[in-house]
Amino acid sequence: MAPFRLVFGVSLLALGLSQGVHAQTPSVPPSAHGPFQPSLLTGRDRDSFLFQFRAMVEWTARDRQGLDARDAEEFEAISLGRARGQQLARTLEYDINGDGSVSRDEVEAAARRGGFMVAETAKTLSTVMALDKNKDGTVSFEEMWDVQPPPTNSQAKRVRDLLALDPNGDGRLTLEEAVRLAEVVWACYDTDGSGVLERGERATLGFGPDPGPGKTLVQQQATPKCEGV
Repeated sequence: MAPFRLVFGVSLLALGLSQGVHAQTPSVPPSAHGPFQPSLLTGRDRDSFLFQFRAMVEWTARDRQGLDARDAEEFEAISLGRARGQQLARTLEYDINGDGSVSRDEVEAAARRGGFMVAETAKTLSTVMALDKNKDGTVSFEEMWDVQPPPTNSQAKRVRDLLALDPNGDGRLTLEEAVRLAEVVWACYDTDGSGVLERGERATLGFGPDPGPGKTLVQQQATPKCEGV
């Protein structure tokens, strides 16, 4: 079984699948609960937590049935497209002659006519001309188009974090698998088994003072103590 990776460390109990199919207990090492954090609120009940988490996975999946690597790749492609569009827009505003490229003279002229101060003009010139990879004094359309992928896409990361939890290691996390894993995570936080995340459970898990109803129960800096759940 593939390791069950999340943002906080936990070792959790076994859950049985319905219809007589046996499911082994996912192993949850440190750095394990990130994808579940937004739904873990003080005062939240188990059913609403599972409903919200299932809805998130369903909405994120292309086919609304489960997640795979293509879902993460699409989010990364969208992020890259946005970054490319932003770079093109920022640079082409200095294309005075409309030829699809930007020269040093055009940047200086546009900055002056835009009322930029000397220091501001120099900074703008440096930023735009940094795209001139071949150092010929002109930023071509191809150079504007050449954008490095953004370092982090939160949606893609969430998908990849969830896929790392895939119980059977087939590269696809179905809705049913996702909900089963969410049930395991819930068992870690609902220490008294009441079906509701209560204020006292925050301190029990080592999170410090409870922030009050409706506040997030989980913090990135916290490490829940769920051994033996």
